[in-house]
Amino acid sequence: MLYITRMKYLFRNPWALVIFVLLYYCALAPVLSHAQAPSVQATVDTTRTSLDSPIRLSVTLPGEDGTVDTSIIKDFKVLSQATGSSIQIINGRVNRERTFTFTLLPLREGSLSIPALPANIDGKTSFTQPITVQVSKSTRSADAPVDVQVTGSVNILRPYLGQQIVYTFQLLYGVQLANTNYEAPSFDGFSATQIGKQESGQAIVNGKRLQAVKISYLLVPLKTGRLTIAPAELQCDLVSSRRRSRSMFDSFFDDSFFGSSDLIPKVFRTDPVAIEVLPLPEWSGPEQFSGLVGQLDMRAELESDAVAVGESVTFSVTLEGKGNLQDADTVQCQVPDAFKQYADQPETDVTLGPGGYAGKKVFRTALVPVREGDYTLNVVPLVYFNPEDLSYHRLTASPLSLSVHPSDNPAETPTVFSTLDTGSSSLSLKKQKVDFTGRDILSLKTGLDALSSRESISTARFLVLLAAPGAVFLIFIGILSITKKDDRPMAVMTRKSRRALQAAGQATGERDSSELLSNLYRALLYSVLARAGILGESLTRQEVETLLAANRVDDKTASGVSELLGRLESALFGKSALSEDQQKALVSETRNMVKRLVR
Repeated sequence: MLYITRMKYLFRNPWALVIFVLLYYCALAPVLSHAQAPSVQATVDTTRTSLDSPIRLSVTLPGEDGTVDTSIIKDFKVLSQATGSSIQIINGRVNRERTFTFTLLPLREGSLSIPALPANIDGKTSFTQPITVQVSKSTRSADAPVDVQVTGSVNILRPYLGQQIVYTFQLLYGVQLANTNYEAPSFDGFSATQIGKQESGQAIVNGKRLQAVKISYLLVPLKTGRLTIAPAELQCDLVSSRRRSRSMFDSFFDDSFFGSSDLIPKVFRTDPVAIEVLPLPEWSGPEQFSGLVGQLDMRAELESDAVAVGESVTFSVTLEGKGNLQDADTVQCQVPDAFKQYADQPETDVTLGPGGYAGKKVFRTALVPVREGDYTLNVVPLVYFNPEDLSYHRLTASPLSLSVHPSDNPAETPTVFSTLDTGSSSLSLKKQKVDFTGRDILSLKTGLDALSSRESISTARFLVLLAAPGAVFLIFIGILSITKKDDRPMAVMTRKSRRALQAAGQATGERDSSELLSNLYRALLYSVLARAGILGESLTRQEVETLLAANRVDDKTASGVSELLGRLESALFGKSALSEDQQKALVSETRNMVKRLVR
């Protein structure tokens, strides 16, 4: 009865009815808007994984446009992103969907959460459902065979401040790898420089022959205390052959090139390396510590032991050995006042090798004597720290003797230290009088006979001569426009793709298919980059699919390109032997695919 009475009151009072409708709409608006928001679905390929096994998160959005924000994911590292679209026709109704696929790497063990991700579709925001993933330390047992192993190590665990140490990353693998991506540690607290290029070879582990790759870095500690080198990370795909049931066609499809294979994404990390950096011992000697750390030696040399007054002689001091020689500022020399000194820029010849920096640094000074006599030249001792015997060393060089004799031309002997004596009576500056001669170099001609007439040219000839420079300029511009090379990224990558195809055609028929496969792989890869209009040399298969989808390539062609790249890569790294017919078929297939991408 009370509810009916209130409703009658609302219908009698129009203002109360308006307020009621507004309040009712405000209360239901969020519910209605949420109900009308597009539905978004998120799925993962597995809810149980390990620290070295990434998972794939797929987010499906209705329609062809939309974005997904993954910045709120904290428990996983987003390694890559790919997009794809699909069309479904149900009862005559066309439904379009766009799918984002993210590769996620767990950052720790335990129960990790993928939060509700916001997706923006046509200006409206929808959220996925949160997903929980259980992450274990490793899926490999302790006694399982080691197919892929990464390690990080240093040659000295307790270095001194400024001492050179070497960090080595090593990869051992006995399976086929694809789409490898290596991330070096951050080396916080060190100055780091890679030593040369990576080294490749083989190693025997537990009686099994594995391929080995090493990358070394020279590290110099910048501060004392306990420092930790973060783990190095290797992202890759393990190539696993796919098994099929036996049939009458096995004799043909068992060929190693046409065999199917699966790519299993994996991430391998090295263990962190803890290093304790020790401070240098206190130095209490009379000389100042130079800041050099290593094993050094010093020698001094004179260009000649006898020189005339006014002539130049070179005095050089050489520091050589192993250590931070490039940080040596200068070497102090004790030179008598009878010499004028001209210091040259130091000459540094220091190279980076497997044991660190080593070489020499030469300090040269040009000495010009102004007085005759016999003189002794000394080098101020230099103090450095040797971490091998944990002590300071005092470097010095033997004194050098120099004899200065009178010059053969006394009149030409320079007085390099003389000053101007303004009080001398012999100094007199007189102002010279300027006399006007009234004559020019050439005599002036003032008569009418100085004028001479010249033959005039015709109007047509004058116009031709007038237009000739412009015509030559236009011809030059035309030649430049014809011969100018197109430097746009699309044109550059198209030319590279065609050259690679041509090289592949020339390599057809050879017993070793490596060059053929390499050129075909690069030709197809360059055509993808040309279609995207960017410069580059390498792409992952996920990046290929993303670029092709972004540049309006149909899904059939994009999947064909990705599948062909995978076959080429598997054959190339698997060292497959191809017959001549297979080579020709592969060249034709790649050429047709390139034509679809760069028409």
